[in-house]
Amino acid sequence: KTHTTMKRRSMVSADALAEVATAVAGGSPSSGGSPRGGSGSRSSLRPRRSKEREGETVEGPPPDFRCPAAQPPPSFRCPLSGELMQDAVRLGDRSFSSASLRGRGMSTWRPHTLLPKADHVLRSQVHDCLCERYASVVLRLRMVSAVTSAAPEAAAAAAAAAAALEAHDGAGKVGIAVAGGIIPLVKLVSCDGDATRRAAAAALAALASHPANKREIAAAGGVRALVAMLLAESPEESKAAACEAIWHLATGSGENRALLVQEGALPPVVALVSSQVAQSAAVRVLRQVAVDVEHARRLVDAGVIHPLLQLFIDASPARVDASEILWSLCMEPTSREAVSAAGGASLWWLYPSALPGL
Repeated sequence: KTHTTMKRRSMVSADALAEVATAVAGGSPSSGGSPRGGSGSRSSLRPRRSKEREGETVEGPPPDFRCPAAQPPPSFRCPLSGELMQDAVRLGDRSFSSASLRGRGMSTWRPHTLLPKADHVLRSQVHDCLCERYASVVLRLRMVSAVTSAAPEAAAAAAAAAAALEAHDGAGKVGIAVAGGIIPLVKLVSCDGDATRRAAAAALAALASHPANKREIAAAGGVRALVAMLLAESPEESKAAACEAIWHLATGSGENRALLVQEGALPPVVALVSSQVAQSAAVRVLRQVAVDVEHARRLVDAGVIHPLLQLFIDASPARVDASEILWSLCMEPTSREAVSAAGGASLWWLYPSALPGL
């Protein structure tokens, strides 16, 4: 009796699966009835589909539908930071991100005899997973960047905007770079369409916020392309997006800050301090450049003092970053004299912590 019951259940399940598969494929179930003589017991298993009328099409899955299997599994994420272990190391019987261990001072809590070793197997698995997940995004970027003169601007802008959207995710910052999306984005920054350049700059800004991508973007010519975008005649919104990307590239990278000064980025950035749209991003870029004292004279030569002092007069929210820039300028004797000669000494009475030594 038990064997007969299980056999009947398997037949019903097989018939139901066949009927669902036929409905999903777009066909219609056979009109001759079910093999067991009753279709009412399987009617609840049929997917609900609206009746197709003449001239109407059935809506399919959205274009950005992604298979759940493409999502990185939890075992690919560091148990300390939750980030993908692109630089996985083995410590004991578990794997961690090397950057997470360094950021938490692993020498203070681990035995000195237990050294982390590179987990090449996990690194390769994470690399393959990211390449598979973001292959379609990078493929679109390569296609539109290869034929920038022939590709429609709407298609190029859409591809760059999709990359910018994916790059705001923690996995996207690493995945798009690993899959080879940096070079196409740098090419799109240098194209003619303003919408495309703005979207590509936003994508580079998101990618540059990850420390592992800063050097690769600079090596691909990203700094030069973004500076050329500032020098070109473009709307202030586009220049603000370029300043945002430059700020991320300069943060925590002395090499990129020196490259910015070398490429002549200071004059156009200083000119944007008076802009209402790009003011905040421009002041943040100047603050990063002013971190290095050797750039103080270059900032003074670019005329940065008067626009910064005007921010205090206008009570701009950017005056907080402006005070940090002026502080750094006062660390160099010649620049301190220039700040004092421009009227910075009178500002000392209002903001004692902004200008030391005046």
